Parts: sequence; C-alpha cells; structure tokens
Amino acid sequence: MTLDIIDVVAAVVIALVGNGLIGNYLLQRERSNHEQRLEHLRTELETKIRTLQAALDRTILVHRVQFEAEFAALREIWSKVAAVRASMGLVRPMMDIVPANETKEQREAREHERFSTFNNDLGDLIRAVDYQSPFIPREIYERLETLIQTARAELSEVAVERPDRERLGITDWFKRGRESYLELCAEANRVSDLIRARLERLTVLD
Repeated sequence: MTLDIIDVVAAVVIALVGNGLIGNYLLQRERSNHEQRLEHLRTELETKIRTLQAALDRTILVHRVQFEAEFAALREIWSKVAAVRASMGLVRPMMDIVPANETKEQREAREHERFSTFNNDLGDLIRAVDYQSPFIPREIYERLETLIQTARAELSEVAVERPDRERLGITDWFKRGRESYLELCAEANRVSDLIRARLERLTVLD
C-alpha cells in the first residue's frame, strides 16, 4: 500500500514537472513569435519612414529650386519695371527744371536723351519678361503684358507727336503724358502686389 502511494505521488510530481516544462516551452515559443512579429513591424515601419523622408526631401528640394528660380526672375523683372516707371515719368513731365540760358537745341537734346533712356529701359523690360516667362506665374505675366502695352503706347505717342506738339497743344500734350504715367504707375503697383503675394505663398510652403 505504501508503494502504491509512492507511485501515485511520483506520477503526480512527474506530471506537474512535465506540464511545467511544456508550459515554459510554449510560453517561450509564443514570446519568440511575438518578438519576430514586432521586429518585422519595426522593419516595415522604418522602411516606410525612409521612403516618406526621401519623398519629403525631394519635395523640399524641388520647392527650394522653384522658389529660388521664381525669386530671381521676379526680382530682375521688377528692377526693369522700376526703371521704366522712373524714365517714363521724365519723358512728358508736367513740371521740369530748365536752365535759364538753355537753348532750343540743348532742350531737344535733353528730351531726346530722356526718350532714348525710356526706350532702352522698356526694351530691357520686354526682354526680361520674355526670357523669364517660364519661371513666373501666368497672372503676373499677364499683368506685366498690360503694363508693357501702356508703356509702348506712351513711347509711340511721344515719338509721333513730339515734333509737332506745339500745334497739337503743348498743355494737352503734357497732360496726356501725365495720365499715361499715372496709368503705368497703377499697373506697376498691381504687379508689385502680385509679386509680394506670390513670394509670401512660396515662403509659407518652404
């Protein structure tokens, strides 16, 4: 009877030990599988992060290049606009300081020089807009075209009417020049506002 009890106790102990070993094995295997899944997810996440970072870096690079190209183009064009505005204002000014002893020939030479400066400045602006047109927004390009048309109209009118302005009425001739100049200044202000708004949008995206 005593041997039977010992056998039963031994069997129970062996069973418990065996179950414990099996439990530990199963637990370790589950832990290993869990760690493998975590490592796989970690690898996938790191790969996606690297892919997104590469795409972000490319986007930032493209945006920076675009900003620099647009900024350079708009800065150059605006300098030409400012030059045209300044020189056009001197072609038919409502008031002018004239030396008391200035001869007719000297006056004509001075006026011709101002006209030539305006003509050259306008040509520089037209070329700058033409060369840089792919790098500036269409809205700004179209407004610049309107400004150029205003300046061209003034250039043509002065070239045609200046020799005969006394007969046409010198006061009215200068008055029309003033109106054309104010129109050009208004167009220049519109261009300036568009450029400023464009640069602000590009800066926000940077």
